[in-house]
Amino acid sequence: MCPEPVEGHSRKRVVRLPSTLARSLHSRPAQEGSQSPMDISSHLDFAAPLAEVYAMMTDQRYLEEVCVASDSISYHVSTAGSTTQSSRTLPAPESAARFTGPQLTVNDEVIWGDLSSDGSRSGTVTMTVLGQPVTFKGGIRLSPGGRGTVVDVRGNLKVAIPLLGRKLEESAAPAVMAGYRTQQEVGDQWLARSSSPRESEEA
Repeated sequence: MCPEPVEGHSRKRVVRLPSTLARSLHSRPAQEGSQSPMDISSHLDFAAPLAEVYAMMTDQRYLEEVCVASDSISYHVSTAGSTTQSSRTLPAPESAARFTGPQLTVNDEVIWGDLSSDGSRSGTVTMTVLGQPVTFKGGIRLSPGGRGTVVDVRGNLKVAIPLLGRKLEESAAPAVMAGYRTQQEVGDQWLARSSSPRESEEA
């Protein structure tokens, strides 16, 4: 007597991939997911004492001048004690415009800490782009040096878009650096204006 067939039973066919292709497919998601943010930094040097530079960088009028000098289409600035916030709508860089549209709204927040015993002051910087997976998080430090006070900013720029993230980070990094160069230029003008009355009084 022949055995009765078992319902639902079928012989499976196993297809083996070449070992090199199998390793590639296995490792690819991990590589994409482990992409590290881009480390960027900026260095500013102002001809004024640290207390004066700190007062400038937490002054709403100075931050508004930075927004205007950045060619902002529109902007909003607020300050509350040791925290400053700004929101700027800017023309999108050509390299990013096809992903973001013609304009970007960049939100910045700086939270300053207390004055340290060595005369320096540190804080945190957070930058986001409205509606886009772009973040910059880092630290900012004022310390005596250079022409009077140096400002060092260092942090991680992250664009969370699979495959294209690194390319877009490379495109966005110069724009972030340009923003700090604008702070240097506006700051130099601001400090020159504020020092003129003091020089007149001393004379």
